[in-house]
Amino acid sequence: AADRSSPRVWICTSPTPAQSDSDELKKACNEVFGGDTELLGVELDAEKQRTFLLLKSEGSARKVAEKLAGSTLPSGAAPLAAELLTEAQKAARCGDGPAGGGKDEARQSGPPPAAAGPGNLILVQNLPEDARSDAWFKRFKSAGALRSVQMHGQRSDHRWAMLECSSQEEAERMAKEVAEGGTVTAEPITREAYEAKCAAEARPANRGACERGGGPGYRHDDRRQQGRWQDDRRQEVPRQGDDRRQDDRRCDGG
Repeated sequence: AADRSSPRVWICTSPTPAQSDSDELKKACNEVFGGDTELLGVELDAEKQRTFLLLKSEGSARKVAEKLAGSTLPSGAAPLAAELLTEAQKAARCGDGPAGGGKDEARQSGPPPAAAGPGNLILVQNLPEDARSDAWFKRFKSAGALRSVQMHGQRSDHRWAMLECSSQEEAERMAKEVAEGGTVTAEPITREAYEAKCAAEARPANRGACERGGGPGYRHDDRRQQGRWQDDRRQEVPRQGDDRRQDDRRCDGG
């Protein structure tokens, strides 16, 4: 039986667009502990492309979240975001009652960590080359107020992060420090806007290339143009042949 003195914690991972992503997350979780002793359950929300993992304790959940954050699933989705949620936060996020079907063992038996209010989240963009992990943010005085840091775009030129602070006041202070005197931008973001941004980056980004004439649409048009040229050449061949036969007859008659 699990230790009821330690509240169980959920991890919300996104984006997870494929059904097989849940199995990959289970495998990654079991690799952390060398077995399935800490993972209690998995819930897939296919509509919103996210998966919830239930862990025995907050300590276990943090270890798994650290492993998953920034990793990429075989389905080809964008790098994962991994966020810790209490039972109450998870229920509110999903719009249902206590997780685990209302069973006592799925409810918290201790004080939950502070909930993220509407102004606790910060979107940080234009991160420099050396901003490869949450350690980059520890240089700031307000770093002690950080509850979590989700890094994104580590394999691209557009590196960004979502910061969760302990309060709106701390978030405003942190945003001011991060954006001061540089190209890095920091602004408040809602949970819904953050999840929408993650989902948008998970989709193939070829629309802009097509509009610039560098994507699949452009190549398709080029092939069609090439086909028209070939049609024109085929139409010219019979005329050239007729002309040659007429020339031959004129020569014979002469």
